[in-house]
Amino acid sequence: LAALCGALSPFLLWYAQEARMYTMVAVLGLAAFYALWRALDEHRWTWGLAAALLAIAAVGTQYLFGLVLPCALALAICLWPRTLSAETARAGPRPLRRRHRLALALGISALLLAIAATVAVVVRLLPTLATGRQYIPLPEMVADALNAYSLGLSVERAQVWPLLLVFAAVYLFGVVSLWRRPPVASASPGALRWAGLVMTVGYVLAPILGMWALSLFVPIYMGSRYVLLRSPAFYLGLGLGLE
Repeated sequence: LAALCGALSPFLLWYAQEARMYTMVAVLGLAAFYALWRALDEHRWTWGLAAALLAIAAVGTQYLFGLVLPCALALAICLWPRTLSAETARAGPRPLRRRHRLALALGISALLLAIAATVAVVVRLLPTLATGRQYIPLPEMVADALNAYSLGLSVERAQVWPLLLVFAAVYLFGVVSLWRRPPVASASPGALRWAGLVMTVGYVLAPILGMWALSLFVPIYMGSRYVLLRSPAFYLGLGLGLE
């Protein structure tokens, strides 16, 4: 259902016809989080390597993906320390193996370094980012993104706001249902609930909150295309709400 919502999204179809980075970074970001979830759930270093390479590619495609990296860190904190393999679960709780702790430490260190590098790049670009831009309040950013994700860029928000509220309600219903009924995995239900919030709420809000925080110093927001990278998480929540 989430894939269907994405395939029919007027917003994604609009930018899929442009030879620019916006849809590419959305794909790379979604693939990175999928690989990270598999790595955390299965304790597979190959999936962890894939997640790291995809995240690097996403940051290289558009530096604003760095605003999503804290969500990857939060996902690791939610799942990995509490994850047990099927064999371990049958034998009873045991501490994480040394290689798992080492992999977790290296992964968190890499994420922190990537976040620091992204901040350094943005700070260096700040003098040029402000050219031709003006400050946009946070509620305006949120409403702009909701309008784009729901009905696309060719509608006037003031004319379709009841439909936008329907989309928002379905999305929020999906978030609540994920909290009440987390997915089946090797982690504990409590950890999966928080991981679900990271994937559906944190992934959606982190980029826009980050851009708004940066805009308090230097305006950088120039339309909803800047938050297209978080659209997979919105459609995931929408698909959950429909289901």
